[in-house]
Amino acid sequence: MRMVNDVEHDWSLEERNEYFSQQEKVHRKKLILYSSLESRLDIPKGFIDKLHSEPDDWAYIVKLAVLCEAAVTHALVASVGNDSNREIWYDHFSNLSNFKRLELAHKLSIFSKNVREQLDAVGQFRNSFAHEVKNLGGSLSDFFKYCSPDKKRELSSKLLGIKHTHDHDWNFYIANTRLLIAIGALSAIKTLAAIGLDSADVDELERRWESADIYQSEPSFSAGQQIFSEPE
Repeated sequence: MRMVNDVEHDWSLEERNEYFSQQEKVHRKKLILYSSLESRLDIPKGFIDKLHSEPDDWAYIVKLAVLCEAAVTHALVASVGNDSNREIWYDHFSNLSNFKRLELAHKLSIFSKNVREQLDAVGQFRNSFAHEVKNLGGSLSDFFKYCSPDKKRELSSKLLGIKHTHDHDWNFYIANTRLLIAIGALSAIKTLAAIGLDSADVDELERRWESADIYQSEPSFSAGQQIFSEPE
């Protein structure tokens, strides 16, 4: 990924207004994408947007993991159930461990190995970070910083679908761990939302995905925050 520029405090009023106007357009496009994903996966309206504005990293990763697990469960139920037995299948799949759900969905060809790995990485973050009481109120960036090189390489490779080496410069990922996780999670969720759609609707979902540009954050004017663009 590449950084476009730092947010400066000495911008003119006109420049600030233009910047925030552009950010509002980006945000509206993201809301359109989020709404389509939520509708497809029976997720409460506005959940994804509220999740991204969650200030606490512990709460963020717990809620994101629950969202991903619910999306997988929804996909499994849709693949084997019908209107008369949906609740039975939903209870069954909900009681499986995250690992077993992902393995089953992959074996049923509901999604690819790449999606399974993205969702597994989100689950690993949740299990390793959220299950430690010491991380309450803590930082995902700090957590990732102190992961071993092997664990950094594994998580990054799974989330982005890009092979990383042990000598990779981890500074960008450490500074933007939430963005790293969000890219992998939303990419997997998009795949799940597309299940059962006809080709025209899949194309429309892809257009919304590209228009929303999830690789770009929506920062406010605060010290040290940066704007991002799509990975090179």
